[in-house]
Amino acid sequence: MGGGKQLSPVGHDDDHMSNHARVHVVIHATWRTFRRGSTISPSIEELLRDSIVRQCVRLGLSLYGFGASEDHLHVVFSLPANLTIAAAIKALKGASGSVLQRESAHSVGWSTGYFAASARADDLETLLDYVRTQRDRHSAKRLETR
Repeated sequence: MGGGKQLSPVGHDDDHMSNHARVHVVIHATWRTFRRGSTISPSIEELLRDSIVRQCVRLGLSLYGFGASEDHLHVVFSLPANLTIAAAIKALKGASGSVLQRESAHSVGWSTGYFAASARADDLETLLDYVRTQRDRHSAKRLETR
């Protein structure tokens, strides 16, 4: 293989890598209310956002964006190296689910599933715009179908 330095599989020269883990994975996650019940009013959305913010601080997540419509929410966050996507979402759903059950007139919680995908840094602003405008976008869709 020639006399030059060999690069690691990710293309970084091993001499320049530190002894610390550095992870920057941005996750776009979404989950919905049980049976898609329309229970997330704008006032409940504020309470859910506050709950998500507090839980992100507890978990060491960096929160980039939050948005909700009547029956689901979107959260964009980055993970620390020691936390899995599943563990982060379980904690976020648990904390926000308590708020949803307490504040909803129908005492509805979250469905069991979720969607999560990594987000590219180049697409982050577009994704955040999409997440922040959930309520408006879904309201417009409902008006179009009437």
